[in-house]
Amino acid sequence: GEWCSRSKLHKQLGGHTPAEEINQSLRELEDSELAEKRKPESNPTGGRRGEEWRITPSERTELSEETSWETVEPTEGESITEFTI
Repeated sequence: GEWCSRSKLHKQLGGHTPAEEINQSLRELEDSELAEKRKPESNPTGGRRGEEWRITPSERTELSEETSWETVEPTEGESITEFTI
């Protein structure tokens, strides 16, 4: 899957999701080996390096032509992130 910056993910979630909620969800996905993160070597704007995330390649995602982050409207008790696989 393609890498997605935290700022892009935040925008796709409507821009109102608390950072701690995003952090917790990303940690859970990483702990479950469903997503991985990296820090780019440099920032093209010259600022602080951000974090980028992507869905972890697996047999299931390799069968898919496209894997992407998708905006969802979470309801109570649901995860804030949904993957298209």
